[in-house]
Amino acid sequence: KSAYPVAETRIQLYRQITKPASLFLFASGGTIFNHRQQGFPEFSLGGPLHLASYGVNELLGNQYFYFKTGYIHELVKLPAFIGRATYFTGAYEIGNIYGNPASRLPNDAVAGVTVVTALGPAFVGASWGDSGHHKAFFQLGKVF
Repeated sequence: KSAYPVAETRIQLYRQITKPASLFLFASGGTIFNHRQQGFPEFSLGGPLHLASYGVNELLGNQYFYFKTGYIHELVKLPAFIGRATYFTGAYEIGNIYGNPASRLPNDAVAGVTVVTALGPAFVGASWGDSGHHKAFFQLGKVF
């Protein structure tokens, strides 16, 4: 067997700007260092966590970059037996898979409400992207 070089990095930054509001920035990227891979691509973009207006795994490839910046605002505190709070989230995403045959740079805007319950977070939102991509979605569990 031979070595299979792959590298991926992710950075997440949060900055509280007022008592109920924060800004955030995510950046990630990955590569297989031009290694000739046989089989499935290593990385994907698309779906609720990475370019939400695109379908799950719509963009596939062996090198990628992704950036997301946004705003979170606490709307309502919940009683302790229900959960923690309800938040508005708005974000802008941009990213690409190298070798993507389309000449555009995939990007979108996402807006929605997250309710952090005793059973975990739930997100209801919508996204609007380039080239007519758009989606409404509901997500349970990991929101970021």
